[in-house]
Formats: sequence, structure tokens, C-alpha cells
Amino acid sequence: MSTVPKTIIGKIEFFEQHLPVWAVNPTAIGLAAADVAALAALTSQARDDYEAARADRNTAKSSTITQNNSVADMYDVGSNFINTIRAFAEKTNNPAVYTAAQIPPPAPPTPLGPPDAPTNAVATLNTNGQIEVRWDGSRGGGTSFRVERRTTPVGGAPSAWTLVNVVEERSYIDAEVPQGVATVSYRIMAQRSGGTSVASQPAQVTFGTSSGSSTASDNGGLSLAA
Repeated sequence: MSTVPKTIIGKIEFFEQHLPVWAVNPTAIGLAAADVAALAALTSQARDDYEAARADRNTAKSSTITQNNSVADMYDVGSNFINTIRAFAEKTNNPAVYTAAQIPPPAPPTPLGPPDAPTNAVATLNTNGQIEVRWDGSRGGGTSFRVERRTTPVGGAPSAWTLVNVVEERSYIDAEVPQGVATVSYRIMAQRSGGTSVASQPAQVTFGTSSGSSTASDNGGLSLAA
């Protein structure tokens, strides 16, 4: 553990507190009176310089706050000017306004690109015999959703994926489920002007005859007894 503190003010205060004690009888502690007096002068100068530096810091802080407020006021008014110039150029349909004002015209919008793929697709059979499909996905940038269906007939091979609808909600009710199928699967793709996402994981409804009750499948589908 250090005898003298490590901070600037700690060092000054340490010697300010000890010098009066050392000055009482310096020879009794191995010091010379002249040396104690010299250290006292140095300590006094250090205190004066410390206080001056602190005052300068406070002044600088105040000046910085004043500067920042002035710049903010200037920026707010100037930004309004730029917005007014751009609005005038758009209203008059005159690109020369930007040249005259020496400000750049607005940059063309950056294409959003394809949206993220929908997730958590789930398909269930309701009491009306319709299949309800739900999923998670962002509607940002005017995104809509392609709902595609694939059916597998009893004892047959799966069909190709077929578009059944494009919706803006994150759900769809299929009221035209084909007859005589063993399974019906759905996949969802998000689309907007920037492109189309990859397809979600399929959600499936299975129509089975091997059990006497309805059970949910691992992928959110439903297995129904005939």
C-alpha cells in the first residue's frame, strides 16, 4: 500500500496535512528546516496550479456547452432551409434549384432487396373442414406472402408446388382442399419489389386411418382419423 495517494489532489492534500507536523521539529525526524520550507513552497505552488487548472476546466466545460448549443441552433435552422429548398425543387420540378443552392439532390432510394423467409408455418384443420395456415414474417416494405400447396394422393406421389393465393396477412384459410388426398402441405414465401424470399419449412396436414383420434404432427400439421 502506497504512503502517498496516487491522485493529483490526493498528493497535494497529503503534503498539506504533513508539512505542519514536519515543520514543528524537523531535526527530530531527520529533516532540515530549509528542506521542509522548500517542500512547503512547492506544495503551495502545486495547490495554486491545481486550482487554476480546475478553473480552466470548468470554463472549458461551460464554453463547450455554449458552443454545442449554438451549433445545434444553427443546424436546426439550416436543416429547415435545406428541406425548404428541396421541397421547392420538387414542387417546381426544377432540378436546377439544387445546382443554384449548391446542395445535392436526394439520393434515389436504395432497393430493399428480398425479404426474410417466413418462419413457424403451421397448418391445422378446422371444424368446417378447411385448413388454416399461419406463419410468422415481416410486412416491412410492402411485403406480401405467396401461399403454395402440394398434395399427395393416397398411394401416389406428391404433386408439384402450386400457387393457391397471395395474401397480405400472416394467415390463410384453404377452403378448397382436394378430395382423396393423404397429405396436404403448404409453404410460404415473402415477396416485395426487391424480390422473393426462399420458402418456409412446409406445414403439413395428414389424413390417416391408423388411429381413432386426431394428433398434432411435429411440423405443426394434423393427423386425422378417417
